[in-house]
Parts: sequence; structure tokens; C-alpha cells
Amino acid sequence: MKGIDLQLRAIYYDDKHSNYYAFADFLADEKSAPNNPFERLELSNHLKEVLEERLSNWIEVDEGVLPLEWDVKVYFEKGHYSDSYDRHAKKYYTPYLENFKNEYTR
Repeated sequence: MKGIDLQLRAIYYDDKHSNYYAFADFLADEKSAPNNPFERLELSNHLKEVLEERLSNWIEVDEGVLPLEWDVKVYFEKGHYSDSYDRHAKKYYTPYLENFKNEYTR
């Protein structure tokens, strides 16, 4: 589908419990989102739930498989198609750096 993007932002490995945590952002053009803020929030929550459910919940390693948990954040961005749009902008990383380093959800 054109106008959407799924970006992997960080992976945290909890070596104490042998778990991986993946942080990803689902980016879509705001034109594809409802204007009503309640409907937009409902759609965001639904997309987050569906993505976290359908993305792989394990990672394959030489010794077998290890659990993988997802933290997906949904953004509806203005100007998704414009030249000034940057899917790697600091605003997606900076507020969450400590979360990425310490396995906290966003």
C-alpha cells in the first residue's frame, strides 16, 4: 500500500532473560486517517494491536529461537509525500532514547 511505512527504530536485548524487544514505527499519510480525533485514536490503537499481534514473536538464532516482543507506535504524518518529509527524523528517536536503552515501552 502506498503512503505507509514501517520503520524499525531499535532492538533491545535483555541478556538476563534472553528476550528481544523491537521498537517500530508505523507511519502513514494523515490523509488516510479520520478527521475525528477519537476515530483517529481508535484506528491508531487498532493498527498497533494488529501489527504487534502479526509481527513475528520470535527470532531465530543458532541455538534455536528466542522470544521477541514488539512495541509499535503509530504516526499519521502531514506531507508524507513531500520532499521535506524524513522518516528518520530526530523526533522519532530523541524522546524515546532511554526507552530504547532500558526496554521501557513508549
